[in-house]
Amino acid sequence: MLSASTYSGETKGLRPKVEDAEKLGKSLGDAMKKKKIAEAVFDRNGNLYHGVVKAVADGIRSAGIKF
Repeated sequence: MLSASTYSGETKGLRPKVEDAEKLGKSLGDAMKKKKIAEAVFDRNGNLYHGVVKAVADGIRSAGIKF
């Protein structure tokens, strides 16, 4: 299992903006690749699939993870 946070590491200080959300997704996707995780399930927890939620998903996809 993995997680990403804006409280530490290379993503420290990111804000809930589309540009920063994509960076967070890319960071999470890279961490998944290091753990040899190629697929994931994305649970948007009832949030609409646009804006920040979509940017996180796009960032993960850009790292080569399928979901």
